[in-house]
Amino acid sequence: EMRVQLNGFSAWITINDMEQTSHSIEYSPDGSLATCWIVSEAGKNFSVHWQDLQHTYSSHGRVFVDGMGGHGAVLDPSIRLHTTSKNGFRTSRETKRLFMFSESELTDDDQYLHTETMDLGTIKLEIWRCKITYPSRTPSNRVRVFSDPQKIHERSKKGLGHRCKLGPDIHDVKKSACQSKDFDKIATFRFKYRPLAHLQANGILPLNQNRKRAAESRDEGALQAQRIRTLRAELRQLENRQRKRPKHDKVDPGTEDVKVEAGGHSDFIDLT
Repeated sequence: EMRVQLNGFSAWITINDMEQTSHSIEYSPDGSLATCWIVSEAGKNFSVHWQDLQHTYSSHGRVFVDGMGGHGAVLDPSIRLHTTSKNGFRTSRETKRLFMFSESELTDDDQYLHTETMDLGTIKLEIWRCKITYPSRTPSNRVRVFSDPQKIHERSKKGLGHRCKLGPDIHDVKKSACQSKDFDKIATFRFKYRPLAHLQANGILPLNQNRKRAAESRDEGALQAQRIRTLRAELRQLENRQRKRPKHDKVDPGTEDVKVEAGGHSDFIDLT
């Protein structure tokens, strides 16, 4: 499934604007949490999207990447705002840093043995029922600072291959802002991301996906090679025939070659 649905909301991830499939979706017994797996790709930007399917109350979505953040966006059905997304964290009213998958940086330095890794490999979206208390056309001047990801000790169980990072500041002016008061949490979506090979090795995705593509590619290549061999054999036969053919073939009596100049034409002449 592409999107995960829970308690009147749906959520999904895009990578470089391409919607990703959510694999092995599971729900908590109390129905408040949905967990799934997605394939991450190092060096590519991603976005978190969510949609209000019922349009009954205002809501606030909080986005966390590897436990960092908590900033999000509101949905307000009174102004027909039913879908939104988050592609980075704002550092000021004119700048933001985009979400990006990156390779994990491992180290054998023991000072990193106790680095917090509990939320690594997880993109989390919390949906809260809220009341919009202060719509404003003047965005906040507050500046947020986000630290770069720490190294992970090679003996950590969180050698996941990928992690989230924030790209450099880009110019992005926030046009409007509002304040909201959250009341109760409606739903939590947890997207656990890993490289494709990791998901396949752990049985979350079947190995035959890559193998099937590789086999199809090999089959196509074999067919093309066979076709090339066949054409070469035909070409050799034609060349051999051409070499064996006399230089001046006899012309049957009563026939003659007719030369037609370029752009010319021939008329039918009745000789009877």
